[in-house]
Amino acid sequence: MLAGAQLDRANLTGAGLFGADLTGAVGVTQGQVDAARGDGRTVLPDGLTRPVSWPERAPARRPV
Repeated sequence: MLAGAQLDRANLTGAGLFGADLTGAVGVTQGQVDAARGDGRTVLPDGLTRPVSWPERAPARRPV
């Protein structure tokens, strides 16, 4: 959980928010969410919506 995290003006472009709980984060905007990557497990603050481009599940990790 990112409770209390100050994310206003944070650049979340390409950030992997897979399964993250952002409900307690401060200053998150729809634009930041749209620029990030997440999935159906990512919990957003009230008033923000999951982008349709986000899959229901996190992408599978490739073996190293």
